[in-house]
Amino acid sequence: MASVRVAVRVRPLNTREKQLSSKVIIHMMGNTTSIHKPSPVRGDELKDGGKTFSYDFSYDSTDRGSPTFASQERIFHDLGSDVLKAAFDGLNACVFAYGQTGSGKSHTMMGHTDDKGLIPRICEGLFCEISHRSRNDAVSFCTEVSYLEIYNERVQDLLNKGTASTDGGGLRVREHPRDGTYVENLSKHSVHKHSDMEDLIILGNANRTTASTGMNSSSSRSHAIFTIRFTQAWFDAELPHETLSKIHLVDLAGSERADATRTTGGRLKEGANINKSLVTLGSVISALADLSVGGQLTKKKKQIFIPYRDSVLTWLLKDSLGGNSITTMIATISPADVNYNETLSTLRYASRAKNIMNSPTVNEDGSVKVIRELQAEVTRLRRLLEEANQLKEVQISLGGHSLRLMGTTEESILGVYTYSQELTKELCWAILGIMCPGDNRATEHPLLHGDLMKMSLEWQTCIPDLLLDAGLRVCCQFQKSLADLVYLLHSNMDQEIVTLGEVQLLLYTSVGVCVSSSTRSEAQAQLLLTETHLGLVQEDAVFHPAPRSVTIEPRRPQFHDFTLRRRSDVRCLLVHDEDRRGAVRLDVILANVRGRGHPESVTKGATPPAHASNSSPHAEVWKLTFSCSSEAACLINHFKCLIKD
Repeated sequence: MASVRVAVRVRPLNTREKQLSSKVIIHMMGNTTSIHKPSPVRGDELKDGGKTFSYDFSYDSTDRGSPTFASQERIFHDLGSDVLKAAFDGLNACVFAYGQTGSGKSHTMMGHTDDKGLIPRICEGLFCEISHRSRNDAVSFCTEVSYLEIYNERVQDLLNKGTASTDGGGLRVREHPRDGTYVENLSKHSVHKHSDMEDLIILGNANRTTASTGMNSSSSRSHAIFTIRFTQAWFDAELPHETLSKIHLVDLAGSERADATRTTGGRLKEGANINKSLVTLGSVISALADLSVGGQLTKKKKQIFIPYRDSVLTWLLKDSLGGNSITTMIATISPADVNYNETLSTLRYASRAKNIMNSPTVNEDGSVKVIRELQAEVTRLRRLLEEANQLKEVQISLGGHSLRLMGTTEESILGVYTYSQELTKELCWAILGIMCPGDNRATEHPLLHGDLMKMSLEWQTCIPDLLLDAGLRVCCQFQKSLADLVYLLHSNMDQEIVTLGEVQLLLYTSVGVCVSSSTRSEAQAQLLLTETHLGLVQEDAVFHPAPRSVTIEPRRPQFHDFTLRRRSDVRCLLVHDEDRRGAVRLDVILANVRGRGHPESVTKGATPPAHASNSSPHAEVWKLTFSCSSEAACLINHFKCLIKD
């Protein structure tokens, strides 16, 4: 919704205009309004056939029977509903009707009992929405109204006629550095239901100054401003929220010519003051339009003066014109040719008002706004602190999988179990390449160049830590789990030849990055290689301790129960040739199958034991796969040393 919207409404011909046999010179189509100059009179040359203006809305209310007739309901639907929406959004709003006397301003703004105008309809819609929201949301509302008139450049309280300044010159207009202009000692009335507001509107209208002129039997001799102060309060995320909206609904007195209205004496003075304030309003509109056109602030624009204080009306509407408000201007015009000059002037001012740029903002309670800003700052600082202690999220390709690497400050960020030292080294290279690119010292670390399988089997292996420039500490440790494994050995015809027939070395390696618990001021991230251990292979099952965290599903099942075997249980050992990938497979055929109750049975985990593929209940086959012959040979030689010892 635009911050300033302009609508034009044309009324039907009145009795006076009909008696003068006036012709209709206003035509509307869509959002355009055209005015045609009447037939020239003596001494006046015809300059052009007509002028066309484009507005946000053009309302033709000349013929009630026409399908394009603009009713009061339609005007409220187009203009009033947006005023209510702005109020509930915490924004200020203003609606004012502008035009010559007798053009339909009061009818549009106030209407009458059978055909209500914008002011009573907006009040009714406000309380309907309050009732609806009070049932569904935990929101409290507070509504206050005030009603004033500006008569002969003096402010009077329409809801308390006894209120006036001590010098008898009306209420004083003040300006607050934060809240803007206000009227000192203006009464504010709290209302809780629509009927209370209706009663106050009726009271204010009864106190308003009106008189009969040559153009209007009940002409308003003052500008009237009906103001609704609307406060909403609620809690969001345990923080209090409060917004304050102001709705100014303005019914202006009409501009008039003394010869046309045939006013004298007091009426003439009233008309002069009305015209003075309306001329100032026109000057403010023109200056704001000039300031807004073109967008860029030039030296010439800096010299433009906005004469807000030249009249009480423009001073009070300062926020609504070029300030913190969503403003709607309704230009009311007569269709008669006898009012051509006044109508054309109104259309021109309305056209210029379209160029005004307001800056509406949500009006929050000051203390609540400070609390929210502080809370947002705390959240921002916490986020920055977390980002400072975290690694950036990256994607690492490993073993046909895409690993997501995300940093935290308390625990390993990546738990992945590799099946060979090649995969382990590849993973370490990938992580180090992202965390500390260009640091050549990492390339000499044993973790990347040493024989991980051999190091994992050595009880005394100790790899020193490496502190990198990026603040990373590279650590490597192996958790020895040989005591939990079973070595099934079988001697063939040559008793001196010992073969390994049961296990393949699987480098199930957990690699993680965390922050050290050092007391130093700057935390250090660590790259940890832990829990490298052997695994038992039976058929397609791999037996190993359950990992703390796994982000990639292993290619084989997780930990199962298994039963320890004695050497005498092994019937024979079959050694297969290397396949095209270099893997070596051993088949260990066992003899008797012992149950869970056997004294030599040891249970690992809680899942049922794995069964052999052999259909015989008295035989069990363990099929073991080595990733390469060198790994198998290394492990066999290792166990040879163990047996000799």
